[in-house]
Amino acid sequence: MNATRRLLAATSTSLPETGVAELPKSISSAQLPRSIFKYVTSHLRTRTPEQGDPSLPQITAPSHVSSSTAARHVSVPNPFLLQKLPFLVERVDGTFSEMNRYKLHINKRQQKKLLSKHSNHHLPPSSVNPIQSPPKVIWHRKGEHFQTEISWEGDWAVKENKGLYAGRKVMFKGHKRARERPEKKTVTEERVKDMPRRVDEWRAVSRISAVLCLVSTLTLSRRKGRRNRV
Repeated sequence: MNATRRLLAATSTSLPETGVAELPKSISSAQLPRSIFKYVTSHLRTRTPEQGDPSLPQITAPSHVSSSTAARHVSVPNPFLLQKLPFLVERVDGTFSEMNRYKLHINKRQQKKLLSKHSNHHLPPSSVNPIQSPPKVIWHRKGEHFQTEISWEGDWAVKENKGLYAGRKVMFKGHKRARERPEKKTVTEERVKDMPRRVDEWRAVSRISAVLCLVSTLTLSRRKGRRNRV
């Protein structure tokens, strides 16, 4: 019966919302996808509920459930986020050192697949499903954790696309001609601005050199004439 209710609740809201609507404060555990429902169930077996938030809507517990089990809270690690799993490693001297493993229970490809089949507020928040204030899950399955409030544990942030060159200490060097082009352009502009003065200097020097060349030519011709006469 519980599986049928969960399946009907999930299929009724299987399509993602097209419009921007206000997120509910809480949702039923029957609205969770099957993979996330199993994940939460496995964590609830090892968790002790605490007193919950009285501002959220409460559901009356059945007669076989005592009032002390109502309005409790449990934080479950977010399956969409990378989780740190510490473990002990024995050294050669017999002592133990603590190390960490990191595990992602539902990878990003599966997250996108779940997001295409279910509403965004029925899934935990992550960079793939960026919900700033995710609704809490009210556990409706009969048993010890009936009416327990479940919140997702873990921090996340949307990854910023900084581009190809952002944060690089040394940029790509490129071609030598491209690196020297700005300096050559600056030198060329300075020379173009001072071009009239440079032209006048060149003309003055060229005239003097022409006169000297003419004098040297005449001198050489006279020497050759004298040698021929002798």
